[in-house]
Amino acid sequence: MQKFIIFLISIILLLSAFISGCSQSEQTGQPQNTQLNGGDIFKSKCATCHSDKSKFEEYLGQDADAWKKGVQKMIESGFVKLTEEEKNTVSEYLASEYKE
Repeated sequence: MQKFIIFLISIILLLSAFISGCSQSEQTGQPQNTQLNGGDIFKSKCATCHSDKSKFEEYLGQDADAWKKGVQKMIESGFVKLTEEEKNTVSEYLASEYKE
C-alpha cells in the first residue's frame, strides 16, 4: 500500500511539473529561449514575393526607420502579418543587409 501511495504522489508531481511548463510557453506565445532573426523572418514571410531587391529599390541604403515604414505598408496592405517585434527585427536586418 505504501509503495502505491509513493507511486501515485510521483505521478501527480510529474504531471504538475509538465502542466506548469506547458502553461508558461502558452502565455508568451513563443517557445522559450527563442530569439528572433531578421534573416529568418524575411525568408519565411517576405522572400516569396521579394526574392530580389528590385521590388524595394527605394529603400536601398536607408536606415531601419525607413525600412519600418515600408514593412508597415506591407502589413497595412494585408500582404504580411508581423508582430511589432518581428517588424523591428526584420527592418534592422534589411537596413544592414541592403546598405547598397
